[in-house]
Amino acid sequence: MYLFLARKLTFRETHREATEKLEIMKVPYREVLRMVNESLITHSPSCVLILKARQWLEK
Repeated sequence: MYLFLARKLTFRETHREATEKLEIMKVPYREVLRMVNESLITHSPSCVLILKARQWLEK
């Protein structure tokens, strides 16, 4: 599994496969940190990425 931190992205129309079920959300950085801390985001790989990104971004 690979996780990436992307910055300065542009949201565009996507072409999903028929079986894909994704919910794409644009959430401010500080709000995402709060959501992890309050267990509103519980997907483990996402939580790890968000917390590691905090260390990298706040150097």
